[in-house]
Amino acid sequence: QRIVERCTLVREPADADIFLVPFFFGFMMTFGWDHPRGAAGMGHSAMVRSAIQIPSTGLALLNDATAQRHVILFTTDSTWLGFRGPHGSILTHNATIINLGDDDEFSAARAGASPKGTRTIRGSLTVPHRVSHWLMRGSLNRTDAFAAVRRPYLLSSNVNTARNALRGELLKQLPKEAHALGVASGRILLQGTHGLGNPRVPSEAAAVAASSDFCLCPTGDAKGFTARFYFSLMYGCMPVFVDTYSRGLTFENLSLPFRQWIEWPRIMVFVPKLKAHHNQRLAANTGIMARLVGVSQQELAARRRYLLTHALPLLTYDDPSVPNDVPDAVIKELEHRFAGGGPTGIGGKSVRRRREEA
Repeated sequence: QRIVERCTLVREPADADIFLVPFFFGFMMTFGWDHPRGAAGMGHSAMVRSAIQIPSTGLALLNDATAQRHVILFTTDSTWLGFRGPHGSILTHNATIINLGDDDEFSAARAGASPKGTRTIRGSLTVPHRVSHWLMRGSLNRTDAFAAVRRPYLLSSNVNTARNALRGELLKQLPKEAHALGVASGRILLQGTHGLGNPRVPSEAAAVAASSDFCLCPTGDAKGFTARFYFSLMYGCMPVFVDTYSRGLTFENLSLPFRQWIEWPRIMVFVPKLKAHHNQRLAANTGIMARLVGVSQQELAARRRYLLTHALPLLTYDDPSVPNDVPDAVIKELEHRFAGGGPTGIGGKSVRRRREEA
């Protein structure tokens, strides 16, 4: 809606500078990722099969000449970008596709087969998950005092161990590493500790995240960021993003939103490899706890202050009191691209400009 309000709608395609394609996955998100049973399940499956083909087959004005003017509002991660047919490669190579990050579905890897290759979306514009519907009203505190306060928990978690075997291994291993470093057991709140069981409801998860320095955010079905990653940030808890597939990803491989404006290393801990064995068991020491213990309270306060004052507005969707939010950032990037700057890279320079300078 914000994009439409900033543009002038025209009736003739020849007069258009931008073709906006809202491609909603609302039905899937209502049912969840797991297929429901019965008639609803059949309808769900049929919807998915047909929906992912719409951009490839149902855009009458899409061709080589107009592809760069197409903006696809894709409301889920790019795992579902099943663009096929003659228009598929045109879209992935030339259109701007707004999505939640490249998840690269690795279900085959879980079964022991080789993982699929990485798909490149040249015009990808990554945005964060919207998590405001899980936030507790009046619970967000973005004051300087909140940034500096010492939190009772060093590390907490709220993960479903059934989604990935290494998640469970992590929850067993990290308390041992903490104990070896002399961290008091009361400073660690993971499933399996203190009688903690299944994931908490949003109100409980919010209270724990707001009381933790770091929140464990491992991958599950795929490499991308879950909503948990952004939920943790909203409460000033630095996410510990762990690649449970141990593929040796670099920081540059991560589809983080607005990297040209957010200094992500300041507000997250990235664990690219767990050195897991083929039987899905961890090495004797992941090194994660040592990294967390090595961050001083002064450094934590500085990181949290940066998060609360600079980064959070760029992760917020629907708070009228927050200027320069996600829609504003998307519009700013689109204006840059359609002014001829190309996709903006790290440091605010366009990818085209960085290549020329190199």
